[in-house]
Amino acid sequence: MNPVKTLKAYLVNMKRRISQTHGMIVNARGNKVSGWVLLSKNGKTTDLRLYINKKYMGHLAFQAEPPKEKPGKRIAFCFSLNKPLMPGDTVSVKSRLLKAELRNSPRIIPMNNSYASVLEHHADLDDEKAGLFFLHIPKTAGTTLWKTLSKHFPFRSQLPDRFSIIASGGYPHFHYPLEQSEGTIKYCRFLFGHYPFVFKKLLGNNTKVITFLRDPVKRVVSQMYHLKTREREYRNWSYGNLYEKRIRKSSNLQVRYLCLDAITNKLHPNLLGEVGEEELERASNNLRDSFFVGITEQFGQSISLLEAKLGITLGKIKKRNISKKKPDISPDLLQKIESDNQLDRKLYEFGYSLFLINCETFGLKPD
Repeated sequence: MNPVKTLKAYLVNMKRRISQTHGMIVNARGNKVSGWVLLSKNGKTTDLRLYINKKYMGHLAFQAEPPKEKPGKRIAFCFSLNKPLMPGDTVSVKSRLLKAELRNSPRIIPMNNSYASVLEHHADLDDEKAGLFFLHIPKTAGTTLWKTLSKHFPFRSQLPDRFSIIASGGYPHFHYPLEQSEGTIKYCRFLFGHYPFVFKKLLGNNTKVITFLRDPVKRVVSQMYHLKTREREYRNWSYGNLYEKRIRKSSNLQVRYLCLDAITNKLHPNLLGEVGEEELERASNNLRDSFFVGITEQFGQSISLLEAKLGITLGKIKKRNISKKKPDISPDLLQKIESDNQLDRKLYEFGYSLFLINCETFGLKPD
């Protein structure tokens, strides 16, 4: 055996483990354990093994069979259990390059066994300490901001923690904050991620919400470019096809994230169905009640305004996760995006007016 080739293969394998998310458990409730996994390369079978409290329960096998499924494609999995999970059960799904673990949720507050009860419980707590919730709407320069803000909070007071972010290859699954222990939530003072407005209740009613808005068309274009360059599945898709089949169903995404101030057991901003003027009004009211509203197109002045409102100096900010090239989008597609995102356009204009008022209050001049 050639030791040089063996070492090279080992390093390549370690790079894949660290740099790429191979799968994730999205939900573990009742009789179901579901999530997604990447098919292995070269058409090989991907075997998933399920464990509950470290006890082997069974496996699923996925085979990449061109042209139906391409290697590297993200596909969903779902284990059906003979009996419901009990509160606190640890669920693990393993394969050659995947080890995902999730506890049956919610596990910290057994009130009605729902996510809604978890948020309501924390909202009712009498806590004088004010936490900071960064509502990161996708593709609004949020990655740059949370990495900057995180330097001003102790490691233990941040949620999600860095280890979970590294393990997930980004923000952990949507319900991750609701599955943390009572002690973890108690000491959390900085919550951040792709979570809707209602998640402010997790830190109590004194939570300060900060968020950024972006021109709706630019945000959607950036999202499409991100998918084409980061997700192997979409690399050969046209922008028109990508928009129609992947992006259009989540039009007015900024309204969706900000309008959700009530909670149900099926909690996810992308699953709200149709949104209209009523949701726009709720989103506008929540935006008005937020501690800070920044504008991506006015990023420099937004940071200056945030420093003034927080009374801290954020220092030199290194922009992260920024698209280096501008995608070539046809005028017809841009017009369609504008038409489909009229609610986001109205919310953006309202948020921009709030931004200008705050700039005037603190003696700042927008660019």
